[in-house]
Amino acid sequence: MSKKKGFILIALFIFSSKIFAGELLNEMYIYDELILQETTKHQINPELIYSIIKIESHFNEKALSPKGAQGLMQLMPFTAKRFGVTDPKDSKQNLKAGIEYMAFLINRYGDVNYAIAAYNSGENAVEKYKGIPPYKETINYVKKVRAEYTKLTGLSLPHKKEFYAAK
Repeated sequence: MSKKKGFILIALFIFSSKIFAGELLNEMYIYDELILQETTKHQINPELIYSIIKIESHFNEKALSPKGAQGLMQLMPFTAKRFGVTDPKDSKQNLKAGIEYMAFLINRYGDVNYAIAAYNSGENAVEKYKGIPPYKETINYVKKVRAEYTKLTGLSLPHKKEFYAAK
């Protein structure tokens, strides 16, 4: 192979790799407008929602957990129904309901860590233990969401509801 053909092949490979990487990045950010709109409406920090989505589904709108949670925000069927979702795989419905649910949890508990725990293990578990349940999965989940938030913002995740949602 000539040097010229080799150079062209390498240039095409680099160019196509950059396009592919850009497409992947765009997939993460195609939800920006809706997330910003809904977090503003419910007075929640959008980086908290991005952190939850990253941990829940890694921005995979078709994600399905072994327990039946679906979509970007991994809504359980009863939670989806409770917040008016008719198609949990519809990203717009899934995001709106997940954000509204998180606002509800933050206002209910007044502590973001408890709200994150309830998002993972359910409201009954947080009520039963009057805080973060002693489940390894839930404890790790809260830590992962907090770490993702710090990674996104460079800041520690405040736990008071005043930072996230209206009283």
